[in-house]
Amino acid sequence: MTSDGNMNSVVYGAVVPDGDWRWIIVFASFMIHFIIHGITYSMGALFLRPMMHGLNKSRGSVATIFGILKATILATGPIAAIFTNTCGCRQVTTIGTCLAAAGFLASCFWTNLWFYYLTIGIIGGIGFGLIYLPAIVSVSFYFESKRSFAMGIAVWGSGWGTLVFRTTMSYIINAPLWFGYERVLLLEAVVIFICVLFAALMIPLSQEPSERSRTERKTREKAKQRGLKTGTTTNQNNEQQSELLPTNQERFEI
Repeated sequence: MTSDGNMNSVVYGAVVPDGDWRWIIVFASFMIHFIIHGITYSMGALFLRPMMHGLNKSRGSVATIFGILKATILATGPIAAIFTNTCGCRQVTTIGTCLAAAGFLASCFWTNLWFYYLTIGIIGGIGFGLIYLPAIVSVSFYFESKRSFAMGIAVWGSGWGTLVFRTTMSYIINAPLWFGYERVLLLEAVVIFICVLFAALMIPLSQEPSERSRTERKTREKAKQRGLKTGTTTNQNNEQQSELLPTNQERFEI
């Protein structure tokens, strides 16, 4: 149902922009998929052997790091959905970016298998999970028509990211300049933090659950304030009227 030439009406009377900015959202989602899935799906091939030598652990023990990472990303989905409905896509993506970047950054400071389980697998996985869901949801908010096409372009970034990260990081991790995989983890932490810029592009819309809740809360607060003002005014009027009316004693004296 259209409301005018360039706006489409959706649930709760909200409007979806039908302009160029929605393709900026697709670009932001594409780049987020490019980064988080490029890192996630290439880590096993890139870091398995270097970590086995650096940690002096078996293949299965090291591979568990990447298994925990992928499992945590998927397990974070329900939590990310709750936070997205409450806080909005932009805030959840920003928090997830900072969390994932912090996890990868912390892993650079201690070469320990169990520490990698925590920093890369759990902290990084939770951060990626909080990034992944809003990146998809934000596209659906901005599109009424061509929604499937737009979401297809957004998730296309996963394949390109896997290809590019697998190729470039393989060269970097073997370059003498980087002194091993620890520096590559630092580089990936910096790359993850770039997602903050793409999160900033996710301008909240009125049909987002978080924005509807915020609007309803403001409406209730304004109504409450108006009620308090009305009650105060009524009390003042009653006091003024009571001061003007003569008391029983005054009537008797008259």
